[in-house]
Amino acid sequence: MARRFETIEDIAWRGLRLRLWCYTCARASELDAGEVLARFVAKGWPLDLASAREHFRCRGCRSSDDVLILPASAALPPPPESQPRELSWANQVAAFFHSNRARRKEKPLPAAYEELLRKLRHKDWRPR
Repeated sequence: MARRFETIEDIAWRGLRLRLWCYTCARASELDAGEVLARFVAKGWPLDLASAREHFRCRGCRSSDDVLILPASAALPPPPESQPRELSWANQVAAFFHSNRARRKEKPLPAAYEELLRKLRHKDWRPR
């Protein structure tokens, strides 16, 4: 059975965030529970979820009557910045070789080779 949270402090100690949901305009928002806890303690407001609802207003409709406070999992850390991978000497040589080889393959064949290929494809042609 899922554990019920009674106070903002319970949610903050579990390392979770606060998800606020407004039933009036169906808008959601997430806040850091630790920051909210510090603000509530500093102002002397009650920490239980039932009475904390009156201190949260929806940014869309400005209603505080229909706000639901839920625990939410902590936000994922941002992905590390992708840095270009350094190639080893062997990989640099291989990359150079294969890029040049691909460029060579793109060049059209000289006319003499085209003529030879045409003759080889012809059924009646035999080598001397």
